[in-house]
Amino acid sequence: MRKYFIPAIIASSLFLAACGDSKDEKPFIELPADNKPANQSGSVQVTERTYKIELEAPTAGYSIKIDSVWVVGEEIWVISKLTVPEGMAAQVITPISDEVKLTLPDISPEYYVIGKKIGPDMEGVTFIDSQADIQAKLDIGEQVWPKQ
Repeated sequence: MRKYFIPAIIASSLFLAACGDSKDEKPFIELPADNKPANQSGSVQVTERTYKIELEAPTAGYSIKIDSVWVVGEEIWVISKLTVPEGMAAQVITPISDEVKLTLPDISPEYYVIGKKIGPDMEGVTFIDSQADIQAKLDIGEQVWPKQ
């Protein structure tokens, strides 16, 4: 019976999200105030964890920076910006990364990188042209870092 609980919750939340058309909807994950663990029963269990984006760049001039972290429905989205080098740079595969520590529910995040795709496909990492590509979902989510 337990194995059906999570899929039932996900299906219910997707149904409610599809039925509602209000831009004022709150995320499915209800975060404790200030993203701190609450001792009240029924609250979301949160832990401090590191959200880290790691990519392999074709040259040493690339860099990546986490721009924001969002709770969207039952997911945590980490949005990063990829900076492309100007001019010539040595062509050597270079690891690039950025990280942020936050106290959030222990859910595997989805990473969105704004910029041209580099390196091999990575599970959980999606390259997008601009934040506008996902803005409709962000509008019903909640930005949790940096706080607005």
